[in-house]
Amino acid sequence: MTLYKFTYSIIITTLVLFGLQIPTHWLYLIFLAIGLVGIIFQHSARLFLYLVIAYTLFIVFYAPLITLSATLVPQFQPKVISVLIITLALSLLGRMFLYSDRAESVERNWLKLILLVALIAIYYQINKVLVYGSIALFLAVAAISYGTLNIKPFSIIYDYKKRHIAIALMIFVLLPLLNLIQLDNSKKTIGFIKYHSVWAKEDIPYTIDDWTLKSNYSYSEFSKILSNKYKILNINSEKDLNEVLPQCDAVIIMTPTVPFNVSEKKNIKKFLSLNGKVIVIGDHTDLFGHGRVINDLIQYTGILINYDTHFESDSWYGLVSFRNTLLGKIRPLTASSISVKKPVYVMVWSHNWISEAANYNAPNFFGDLTWTADDKLGDFPMAITAKVGGGHLTLWTDSTMFSNFALYQPRIIQTIDHLINNGAFLSSITYYYSFLIIILFALLLFAYKYRGYLLLIIFFMSSVASGLYLVYFTETDGYYNPQSQINIFCEENIIREAPSSKDPELYSLSNLYSNIARFDLQPKWISEGPSRCSANQTCIWLTTYENYSNWKGKKPTHIIIIDDHEDISRLGYKRTFANAESTFLGLGEGSNRQLWITSDSKHSIVLPKTLIFASDGVLDDYTIGNWWATIEVSLYRKEMIKRFISWIRT
Repeated sequence: MTLYKFTYSIIITTLVLFGLQIPTHWLYLIFLAIGLVGIIFQHSARLFLYLVIAYTLFIVFYAPLITLSATLVPQFQPKVISVLIITLALSLLGRMFLYSDRAESVERNWLKLILLVALIAIYYQINKVLVYGSIALFLAVAAISYGTLNIKPFSIIYDYKKRHIAIALMIFVLLPLLNLIQLDNSKKTIGFIKYHSVWAKEDIPYTIDDWTLKSNYSYSEFSKILSNKYKILNINSEKDLNEVLPQCDAVIIMTPTVPFNVSEKKNIKKFLSLNGKVIVIGDHTDLFGHGRVINDLIQYTGILINYDTHFESDSWYGLVSFRNTLLGKIRPLTASSISVKKPVYVMVWSHNWISEAANYNAPNFFGDLTWTADDKLGDFPMAITAKVGGGHLTLWTDSTMFSNFALYQPRIIQTIDHLINNGAFLSSITYYYSFLIIILFALLLFAYKYRGYLLLIIFFMSSVASGLYLVYFTETDGYYNPQSQINIFCEENIIREAPSSKDPELYSLSNLYSNIARFDLQPKWISEGPSRCSANQTCIWLTTYENYSNWKGKKPTHIIIIDDHEDISRLGYKRTFANAESTFLGLGEGSNRQLWITSDSKHSIVLPKTLIFASDGVLDDYTIGNWWATIEVSLYRKEMIKRFISWIRT
């Protein structure tokens, strides 16, 4: 047995370990570089073709395999079974593309080196999922790979001609032109089905008249930003559904808790069949029965929302990324996972996250929120778009992100834009590819004379279906009211709220940030460092004193110094305690509270072209409480936030 014969494990490892985590545009550039080298080195040409086809097969069929594995072998982690199946399938494919008995010795040595890295990575991946069975599973993967080498029908020793590689590269280089299909600036009409939910309500506005959890969990701001961008048709009855649905380009269904009747389901199904888009937004653990209502509505499509809590095993602040975007990472709050029984376009994958079943004896059906023996760990879809009839169904599994208190967190509004406007093209391509690829591979086994041409056809189809070239653009333009928008610059952890069971981060201002929208202002997070603001914009930079003092560029109009640096005194402040004086703002919350004030007992200083506010001990989460402490809001908190808003408007 020679090591280089296990070369096919490279792609298994690369795809399972990194294929879901590396941004698609970077994978596109990596594959393209390998293809360019392939013009000179034949093995690189084989590897280029194999990578594109194998990646596409993996990304198209991995989600159904996860669901199938969880159904047929529930006692095992579904990711383990899926890895074994993918290993077998892609090893057979590798027999066609990579292995050549005429390989040069230098080429073999390189393959041995790459393989060594692959074997270590495979061991790590399986060990992460199932610790004690990792060695046995690793040997199983190796045995499957080796066993495919002598299967003659899959042995295609094909010396690719340079013109064939040139054609393949030309196709691959031109594919980014398909991004032009996104250029649709027409204003959409969106229907919002509201009468099926007793949970996702918007009737409680986010104002200073109600500081309770009801207003925080209301979706009034969500409706407001949608109305700024689109023509919104509210659907408040079955009669509205019948009359309004034909006028809509898309329809939103948010955490429905009242089941749809036969007539309503028929109308929604008809809307989908006539090129409409249905956007369904769920949440965790089938809370209030919304998961069962969703599944009753969409189960005929082969898509189901799971009754679980989905979270990152190592951190409350787990992040996920949308594929085919430059959006960056987002932080789900109370998500669930998705099961699919057919190939769909998976917009968001979790990687080694926990799927914890609902605990119906606990508040809000949450379990322990820790990894236990009963939980599943692996890769799960969290957002999908599927072709259904002539239209498309999008399912997203975290509604909490869109509630008033969280809506203006970084990248949330871009997420809304992405769910509404994108995903249709790749979901259609995935749908047709899953059928055609099976037919072409069947022909490949028997049409020996035309195998070279068939492989190029398969490559072309896989290149398009891979989506590596496609970048869906997201925007916030139109969602914000220009008169209400304020630009925020800060590190993201400063404005991220901690869970109720954990202490907030030092100097964090998450509670303050989430309450800005109560005052008819719309905070828009821009970046960590300040950038240029126009004369009519309000820009606020939340930063440490050290960053402020070292910043060489133009400073925003409003700066919040968040920490307790001793050199803050250079700005004209003095350090004191909350009970040291009786005149300055902030008296009464705690005798040991230390903060900075000016000589006239204020927290802000006016400098030329800049207003500075020292927030430590005044409006940080440790002083006024984090977001979860909002049932009985103290008068101090209300008053200080009001004065802060007045400072913003100065």
